[in-house]
Amino acid sequence: MPKVTLNPYIRYSASAPNMFLDLRESPDHVRFRELPRAVNAWDLNRFACEPPLPVMIFYNPSFPWYIETRTKNPVGVTLHEMFEAIWQCMMTPITQEDYYNNEMDQAAREAIALAWAERCGDNAEERNKGVKRVDFMMEKVGFEGV
Repeated sequence: MPKVTLNPYIRYSASAPNMFLDLRESPDHVRFRELPRAVNAWDLNRFACEPPLPVMIFYNPSFPWYIETRTKNPVGVTLHEMFEAIWQCMMTPITQEDYYNNEMDQAAREAIALAWAERCGDNAEERNKGVKRVDFMMEKVGFEGV
């Protein structure tokens, strides 16, 4: 199998991140450092990696779930599909089992509840939707690449 290379727009660099997306925001707010303009549909229709892969699975140690992205086209996952899968995962409400698992203590639950309260603010409709997976990220909501 040939070596897979990530699209330069999403390749992580600690010294100069190539992208930024607040995971509490929709993928429409993604920004790429190389682009001096707003990201458009053409930019997001590029493949997430070369050679293109039909499935990509993402993992973060701060997050107890995997994010699986499957392409809808016959070639490979696009940046749009990748960001959409991340967004859908982040906006998924958690279950009681997620919140009260054996690996979390009361301090972690309180930090997640605080992140939820900050994300929702005074928006009663959003508060009624409950804690979402993005709240597990607490203050670490800046996505700067893969």
